[in-house]
Amino acid sequence: MGFSLTLLGVLIGEMFASQRGLGYLIMNAIGGHDVPTMMAVVLILATVAVLIGAALLHIDRRLHRGAA
Repeated sequence: MGFSLTLLGVLIGEMFASQRGLGYLIMNAIGGHDVPTMMAVVLILATVAVLIGAALLHIDRRLHRGAA
């Protein structure tokens, strides 16, 4: 859960206070009504978040199984 909140915080920060990054790219796509770019970036972010979240969950389960 901490990873998800951290990723969300970074993206929100980039959306409003950055000159580059994925958040900035999303804001530019929104401003230019560039739906394909916006959807591509969101899909990439969602995929990365799900994969990393699943990997961290797997690691957590392995660590807790070994400790019991």
